[in-house]
Amino acid sequence: MACTSISAQNSPTSSDTTRALELYQQTFESEFKYINGREYKPYHHPTQDNPFLNSTSGIGSIYMHGKEYAKKQLTYDIYKDLLIVVPDYFKFSNVYVQLKKNEVDSFTISFDRENYQLINYKKQECPPGLEPGFYQRLYKSDNITLLIKHYVIRGVNNAQTTFRYTTDRFILFNDHYSHNVSTKKKLVALLPEHKKQLRRKIKSINYSYKKMDNSQLIQVIQFIDSL
Repeated sequence: MACTSISAQNSPTSSDTTRALELYQQTFESEFKYINGREYKPYHHPTQDNPFLNSTSGIGSIYMHGKEYAKKQLTYDIYKDLLIVVPDYFKFSNVYVQLKKNEVDSFTISFDRENYQLINYKKQECPPGLEPGFYQRLYKSDNITLLIKHYVIRGVNNAQTTFRYTTDRFILFNDHYSHNVSTKKKLVALLPEHKKQLRRKIKSINYSYKKMDNSQLIQVIQFIDSL
């Protein structure tokens, strides 16, 4: 994603862009209702680390109030937990809009080899133990849900801003209290009566719980779901 917020030639002011976006929303209220935020201002150097999921933009769908807005150019800023879209309108082809988070129910985003579905756990409906925000849902049944929280940790190296990518893992039992299970110890502690079975299962899938990929994590959760 080339993160210039407005094209260099004949660039309108920020207030001009805001007014134009408001007019755009009013004119195309139904088809373009998803454009409900304000201009996104990039804060990283374009040739260095960036705070985006998969380090680039992708194509996906936005879900708002029961409606899907498909095939949009999306970027997920995982440092600020913001969903960013380029409007489907030639006059705003170089404008990036950060959507009002509370209006977004979920979104999908696809890259060359990766596909993500992220659910917005809003403050008013967030289960205890889980911070509000976007989470990737890997598995859901009547009993258990597996969520991944994507992060970047901002730092400085040789006077340059860096963004180090990492994740946390959470499980919800019966969609109630969530538990951080980013380490094997934390996961096993939740099921003391099955700890030996669970350790054996984890070891049979991947000796390193931390290095498990998504398909391997799903196998572990499916095993827990069967207990």
